[in-house]
Amino acid sequence: MFGLDAAESGVLTFYIRQNSALRPGMSLRSGGAVFNENNEAGFDFTVETDLITNFFYIDSGQNNCGIGNVPSSGVERLHIHGKGQTAPMVQIESTDDPGISGSNPCLRLYNSSTPGMNLQGGKLEFSAKNDAGSEFVYGSIGMTIRDSTANEDGSLEIRVAQAGTESTIEYMRIGTATQAIFLNPGTQNIDTQISSENVTAMVKVDAGLDLVGIGAAPTSGGAQLQVDEDASFLLPVDAFTANHDITAEQAHGWALQMKTGAGTGTFTLPATGVVGMHVTCINFGSGMNVKVDASSSHKINGGGSAGNSTTATVTAAGARYDLVYIAADVWNCTAPAVVTAS
Repeated sequence: MFGLDAAESGVLTFYIRQNSALRPGMSLRSGGAVFNENNEAGFDFTVETDLITNFFYIDSGQNNCGIGNVPSSGVERLHIHGKGQTAPMVQIESTDDPGISGSNPCLRLYNSSTPGMNLQGGKLEFSAKNDAGSEFVYGSIGMTIRDSTANEDGSLEIRVAQAGTESTIEYMRIGTATQAIFLNPGTQNIDTQISSENVTAMVKVDAGLDLVGIGAAPTSGGAQLQVDEDASFLLPVDAFTANHDITAEQAHGWALQMKTGAGTGTFTLPATGVVGMHVTCINFGSGMNVKVDASSSHKINGGGSAGNSTTATVTAAGARYDLVYIAADVWNCTAPAVVTAS
């Protein structure tokens, strides 16, 4: 049927009788072609190819479309069918020069709803059928909005199925307000392992044992850090020409030299002690001693009084004190040892 619209442009409409009534199936007009103008649920649209009957299929009742076959009712908009064995099922190609307009091609997942803290902004799911023939989500990559204010933050999460539970266990998270990379952020019983060319467990974190192994998996009952072969550590070394207050960092294994030109140089231990702190003080000047901080209640080898405890002054070159904080308010100090030339 041919007619005119309100703007007096030609309209050619093809009608189809359905349920004893003529219904517009397709209209050709100045603005383009319209299929299923009356929004009928039973007016599907199909494009066929040489080998595929439903190469492009719009299901008007399901409000979705399929490429390669009829779309599934469980798909909201687009369902692509194919095998993907000898060629990619989908290819996005850019012919632009990346140096002109930046990185491309680009696939964007955009959530245009109202933003909010800790809401998921998008997700890629990887699913397949299990032995029972049911679809099962084995893994996913998701994005979470961590901060939607002017200081926007986001994170990517990698989740994998575990023990029959679909992709809900978070194995890795990249990015938060602190811009960190987390392995096993949910503190699950998930081990972390790094392999080298010849060692399978070059670094192994056993989440169930709360232990770390280097060179081999850690064993139960061992130290928190276990090294399979051997280890070599270099002590941080620093030197001073006048009195110095030892920092908490330096009290974690540093070797400190006192190089005064005249008089005695004094090292003052940290005011707050943590059991296991240890520091080495070596004299290479005219004299050196070590004392506790006056604001503390510490003592060295039980001598002096709380907050007023000082070692003897050593003057020999190479004489040293090794100090270890072994209990509350208690520093243990070795007797001076002098190294002389042989």
